[in-house]
Amino acid sequence: MSTIQIKPLTPKYYESNRELFNTEITKSHFLARSRAISNDEAEGFITAYMGNPNVIYLVALYEDILIGHIFAIPHVENLLEHTANIGYLVTPRYRRKGICSMLMEKLISEAKQKTGIEILCAEVCADNKLSLSVLKKFGFTETGRLKKGLKKENGEYLDMIYFSRPVSFV
Repeated sequence: MSTIQIKPLTPKYYESNRELFNTEITKSHFLARSRAISNDEAEGFITAYMGNPNVIYLVALYEDILIGHIFAIPHVENLLEHTANIGYLVTPRYRRKGICSMLMEKLISEAKQKTGIEILCAEVCADNKLSLSVLKKFGFTETGRLKKGLKKENGEYLDMIYFSRPVSFV
């Protein structure tokens, strides 16, 4: 396999990043959504968050094709702004190849450089075994569970599990 590059998200990859999201949304309950992200929603996200100096948004590229991403978005409420929610996704063809680990390592490294981010937080659907494994591998601990936190379109409920870890372990 050629070299995987981990880089900040740039406008060049905005559309392929939206397509990555939408491909997963149409196959599962990813992002707790059942409908695709529109161009307007994507532009709204970029406008709202990408100007924040503490936002970290990285992409994984293989031969200049976006195959995954990871982000940390700090809360906007001033009493929570030391915490950041993370999210990540690797296209199915490239899963179980260490790419998510590469993204997570780089995200944690970048978060250590940000003065405002002290705690990384994640929420994961209980049936997402790969994501649960990644979080545990990188020292995230379960901080809570919302029973029946996600209701699928077929009426099935799934628990949501909440995790966190300090950016720098003491």
